[in-house]
Amino acid sequence: MKKSFIFLTTVCAINSFYPNAYADTAADSSADDNAAPAVTLENMSVTALRYHKKNIDIPADTETLTAQQLANTGANNLQEALKYTAGIVYLDYGPGGNSMGNMRSKILIRGSEALILVNGAPLNIRGSYNLSDIPLDDVDRVEIVRGGGSVLYGSDAVGGVINIITKKQRNNSVKTSWGNMGQQEHSINIQQDKLGIGYNYQKWGHINNIASNDKEFNGSEKNNMSLNYTIDDNWSLFYNHNNSRVGYFTPLVGKGAKNQTDNYDTTRDFFQINYKNNGLSGNFYYNGRRHNSKSFYNKSAKGIIGYEADDSKESNYNMGLDVNKKWQFINDNLLFGLSYQKEKYSKTEHDFFSVPGSSSLSQNYYNIFRNNYSAYSQWEHKLSNSDTLLLSGRESWTAGGPDKQNFTNFSGQSQFIHKLNSNESIYISAGQSFKMPTLNQSGNTLAGTADLKPQKGLHYEIGWKKTQGIHNWQTVLFHQNIKDNITATIGTSKVTYSNEDARNTGIEITDIIKGNGGWNYNWGIVFSNPENNPKGTNAMGRALRGTWAREYGRWQLNGGTNYHKDKITAGINAVYLFERVNSPDNAYPTDCKPYLLTNFNFKYAFDSNQTATLTINNILDRDDIVTHSASTPYYSTPINFMIGYEMNF
Repeated sequence: MKKSFIFLTTVCAINSFYPNAYADTAADSSADDNAAPAVTLENMSVTALRYHKKNIDIPADTETLTAQQLANTGANNLQEALKYTAGIVYLDYGPGGNSMGNMRSKILIRGSEALILVNGAPLNIRGSYNLSDIPLDDVDRVEIVRGGGSVLYGSDAVGGVINIITKKQRNNSVKTSWGNMGQQEHSINIQQDKLGIGYNYQKWGHINNIASNDKEFNGSEKNNMSLNYTIDDNWSLFYNHNNSRVGYFTPLVGKGAKNQTDNYDTTRDFFQINYKNNGLSGNFYYNGRRHNSKSFYNKSAKGIIGYEADDSKESNYNMGLDVNKKWQFINDNLLFGLSYQKEKYSKTEHDFFSVPGSSSLSQNYYNIFRNNYSAYSQWEHKLSNSDTLLLSGRESWTAGGPDKQNFTNFSGQSQFIHKLNSNESIYISAGQSFKMPTLNQSGNTLAGTADLKPQKGLHYEIGWKKTQGIHNWQTVLFHQNIKDNITATIGTSKVTYSNEDARNTGIEITDIIKGNGGWNYNWGIVFSNPENNPKGTNAMGRALRGTWAREYGRWQLNGGTNYHKDKITAGINAVYLFERVNSPDNAYPTDCKPYLLTNFNFKYAFDSNQTATLTINNILDRDDIVTHSASTPYYSTPINFMIGYEMNF
């Protein structure tokens, strides 16, 4: 732990005290032309209020990451790139942020999950989003709103909102990269007038001992194809097709036990049409997911050695429309919107058990639908040249749910911002969030979920923002209390869902520093107390622990340094999470060692069209737990590297 703390402290110290590395940008009219364009001290956000505002004028904790900032992490997918962001806690089940079937890798904000959007349309489906399947080649920028965002965006925005803005114009390029542990990445992007097409392939090989039960990673392959088309100034469309195949092997322990093999194949199709003109915005989207899970394992049954096979197939889709209109007056902005989403969840399960001379087969089948409706509004009133008040509300309800399980919810929010001057502001915000039980949760009567309730949260925060010279400061004090948090409990043969409580209070301090001489920096400190308290019984009928536990860490330190000049670009990133616990559902929490995730990347431009790259992950070769779970902890991938070549044409 001491070495980890020294490493991250060094990164943060370089950010703040590197001699002569930066100067006041207001006076630096002759700044180096080769300085990296990665840092913009005053950026715009469209996600926080559903229309464009400068960050300094938004009464919320917001951050915009450009394509260049994401690339400076050295990551090749969005899951890996976001893990170095302040206030975000990272979880995975394999190298490169891979998920293990429906046990998906996650991004948490303030200890809770976020709503993931693509150009304003929800990517979440059955509570899943798999950011590791999104290559950075497709991303123009990412807008993050920390804290409950359900009033403007609906269910799932409990920890906040992450809006992925895709590229409208691509660079014509080809890229190939190779590394250890069977790593490969190859991509091609073509832009011809209004049409852009991209293809990306990523691969990992076999890796031993990725979890405490000696589980092995049998490799993964991801194929991603995307298309963007600008119809005219008002209309555009985006399409993405992704296929991900992942395998695992587990040596089982016990009399007669031998091994277990799991293979997961997931296909996603996301289609979207966007419209924007004269204050009217809307998008129609289709989000489809097909997931096949196959498991085979030898085991003992009453002293007789046999084998068991599980074959599960899911087919889900969300299809919807979201339309809103903004009216602008002298001292007021008024926004009103309507949204509709149709959900489908279909699943077939086959369980086959065989011993010499006999066999048995069981089968379960689901095919259910639900309609979701919402109406929302926001009123922004300018009280004076310095003060602005915002009031927002959203009514949501479901219809046609399985077993007549339908839900309704109203959420409200009030925000106030005071401009101290043109570059500094303070704000206060109080609002509510909610999360409807997903269709598979409310419809899975075998899992005993008939009494599930919508999750509801209260969120409070006070913030200070200041852009001065080389610095972009942001400090936020927050508190959130979530009732009936919906959580999954995994048993020997099934998954059950129950409601638990969650809470968190903390402070976030971040600073982005724009330097000269090719240097840029960022650092963040988060001190909080994210706790959860599961109640009831788990899938095996055992009583859940019924005590509060802080599994997502009390302290988080982030640091990043990037250098760009002439032909060289280099960067180092780190995130250190400590004072956390393992928190099994039915046992008392135990201490969990910190994790320190690190990355180094280097680029050399031979000329304006050719670039060589080197990326090294886990540069300290740490063996850290990245799942925050005591049942079967999963470890960070050992030190690994990629060497690549990119050509623009």
